[in-house]
Amino acid sequence: MVQPIVDVSPPKWHLGHITWFWEAFILVPHSLGYKVFNPDYNYVFNSYYETIGARVVRTDRGNLSRPSVDEVYAYRRYVDVCNGKTYSRWTRGGIGEAYRTGA
Repeated sequence: MVQPIVDVSPPKWHLGHITWFWEAFILVPHSLGYKVFNPDYNYVFNSYYETIGARVVRTDRGNLSRPSVDEVYAYRRYVDVCNGKTYSRWTRGGIGEAYRTGA
């Protein structure tokens, strides 16, 4: 379902964006062997990180019919599981505090 209102981004886009943020900035650079869920999501869910790549213009986000809400939830589940595994490895390795606090 599209939500063509230029003043706001649709809820599914926000869920995808925060999921993408974890994937792009935590899992990809810090989780050895991590496999990106869908490379196209780097374009779809990037908000303004131009050094990461191209993005959908904010006013066009509501016109996206894909990915579906179910696909965004599947993406979130995948990243949550991978994030949990990475966190577990980090805490066993003694850097859990840095992960929790951002230090």
